[in-house]
Amino acid sequence: MYKHLFSSALPATGMLLFLSAFVSAPSIGADLQPDQVRLVDALLRDAEPEMRPILRPQIERSVVTMGPVEVEMVLLQIEKESQSEQQIAGEEPELHATEEDLAYNRAQYEAFMRKIWRVRKAFDAHVDTELRERCPGRDEYAVFISAARYELPGLSHRHTTSDSIEPELLFANGYAPQDQRYQFDFSRLRVSFNKQKVSELINRACADWTVQAVEFKRELDELVKTNQTELAHDTQRARAKQLADTIVNKLEEALKNEAPSGNDEVMLVLMSPQPAG
Repeated sequence: MYKHLFSSALPATGMLLFLSAFVSAPSIGADLQPDQVRLVDALLRDAEPEMRPILRPQIERSVVTMGPVEVEMVLLQIEKESQSEQQIAGEEPELHATEEDLAYNRAQYEAFMRKIWRVRKAFDAHVDTELRERCPGRDEYAVFISAARYELPGLSHRHTTSDSIEPELLFANGYAPQDQRYQFDFSRLRVSFNKQKVSELINRACADWTVQAVEFKRELDELVKTNQTELAHDTQRARAKQLADTIVNKLEEALKNEAPSGNDEVMLVLMSPQPAG
């Protein structure tokens, strides 16, 4: 169930694109519980050493959402499969997929990746447009003291997908098993989003941001009169942290809940297909 994650080799011409899609992904290892760390290590056990740093962040993002009971169940399943593999080693012939089998598999996951990539691109474009049109410009509440500029960080959006489809296809090919013909069930993944709800979330966040920006500018205008640059720095840092805690992080989480399914969810589907009859 898990070993196929590392058994397939990516086409040499696509390796650079594959690496570029994941090598910059930050590790969240510090946020994992000890049992979650054990699960990540178990899932990486059969990976090539040079691939582990690349695969780890993606697996960590999936595992961090799992509770203790779920983690324990997966660990037990991995151990059970490992013991079973040891018992039947050499007794059963290794499965080999034909070119027709691989084409059958690719037709499923490549079609899905193209579909969800287009929806993600539409989602990102909609969010960018709404932020640009509904939020004040970065200069509107900026304050200058001497030659220094003070402002609150504006609301922004971390895009949900790559600029081109190629890294997404390479991602799917890297996680899909290559040993036989499979059926992949993507039916539970989100492949749409509610434009009106996204617009409402952004409109509310921009309004809240403006309230804090007005207060920030009022405080800084008072400091301008006395040229208190050090206090201005402290005020900017404090306000930026307050903004992140109350608006930025809240909007980011809300948009994540409205966005099409991410590659962490797609990965789990690719890792758990059913053999096709």
